[in-house]
Amino acid sequence: MNKCAGDSGTFSPQTVNINSDGTYSFNLTSAQVGSYTRLCVTQNEPSNYAYSVDTTSDVRQINIINSQYNYPSNDFGDVIQENAALVLIKSQYVHDCSLNNLATIGVNYEGSANSAYSIKPISGIVPGQCIAYRIEAINRGNVSLTDIVIKDTLQSKNDSNNSLITSTLVNPTPIGENSGTPSFATNSVSIGNNGTVTTNTFSLGATTATRRHAIRFNTKYGTTISN
Repeated sequence: MNKCAGDSGTFSPQTVNINSDGTYSFNLTSAQVGSYTRLCVTQNEPSNYAYSVDTTSDVRQINIINSQYNYPSNDFGDVIQENAALVLIKSQYVHDCSLNNLATIGVNYEGSANSAYSIKPISGIVPGQCIAYRIEAINRGNVSLTDIVIKDTLQSKNDSNNSLITSTLVNPTPIGENSGTPSFATNSVSIGNNGTVTTNTFSLGATTATRRHAIRFNTKYGTTISN
């Protein structure tokens, strides 16, 4: 507990340990609070903390109200990586490069990648075929998420994954499923080139209607290993 950033005056900071059930508390006298109208609590996470993903800020501001002496529900949210609020799901659809509308392909994560966007492994892909990708961003938390960017680097021969074939972005033009959202950044890879597909920043809400957004784009593999 300390004065908030930008506030002047003198306040003696207090440090408390977290109880075994995860709760914490501070007790302050009116003299300690003085003329402050707000105070801030900072959560200091230990090194190698298992719950390394924050679902709230590490600083909680408490607004001081006259004649109010109890300030509950100033909780901090932390989860393990597997339970992070933001989840990205990448699925793929294999085709003969005749696709001219990315939106016409259905989504069936557990189905065949030859008939819909699927998370199942691709089998029998050969140079010269195309793979359309769909990346869905999902907010499974209880608060809105902002400033999200999706980046996906197309494979390139001899990259860090030791790829044998270079993949290029091809038509149809990449799309954002929600009436053009997410949109694509000016530095996103252009049609006919190898590089990184990059979106502009976007937000995800915490309601059923606002917690999901997805992009779709199409790629073509080189016709020979030397491409």
